Amino acid sequence: MTTTSKPVVLVADDHALIRTGMRLLLQRMDNSFDVVEVGTEQELHEAAERYKDNLLWLFLDLGMPGCKGASILERLDGVVMSKKICVLSAENNPLVIEQCLARGVQGFISKSLDDAQLTMALGQLLAGNPCYAGIEAFFRIETTAPYNLSKKQMRILQELAAGVSYEDIGRKMDITVHGVHYHAREIFRKLHVNNRQQAMAMAKEIIVSG
Repeated sequence: MTTTSKPVVLVADDHALIRTGMRLLLQRMDNSFDVVEVGTEQELHEAAERYKDNLLWLFLDLGMPGCKGASILERLDGVVMSKKICVLSAENNPLVIEQCLARGVQGFISKSLDDAQLTMALGQLLAGNPCYAGIEAFFRIETTAPYNLSKKQMRILQELAAGVSYEDIGRKMDITVHGVHYHAREIFRKLHVNNRQQAMAMAKEIIVSG
């Protein structure tokens, strides 16, 4: 690997086909950065150290040899900031997904997305916005409330309307604060609002009717 003065995006996956596909897609979307591929955890740590001063994003597979779930994120502490990490994985265990969110990753993209969905998700990340795409089904439970809100989302909406903080909601419901933020974003999306204040304005009618 050679050094570069351009921003760098690391793609860490043990499957060469996926690395190549990601590199070609990213380069087609934006040529302002270099894409560096790594296939092992050792190569990942070496590349992260080499490019730490101009690292833009790390797209990280959780299933590389020697890695088990979200544990690789712990080993990246102090090497790559979590706000620069997007998990790119076929992982479908809700516990592992929530562990990743709890580590503060700014993206989680399922490998089950089609090309159009993947391009849209990557576009959000490259624009500087967090993106969690393709994992909605793993947080979905039976829906009985208006606006297609799940029972858990209804509970969170009630707590938000009561002015409870995200941290306290997490403690009361035994979920991580990042999990609360994830569900809150889903609530805002389903209600077609942009923030907590707008959701609270709708909450009384929704809670009564639900």
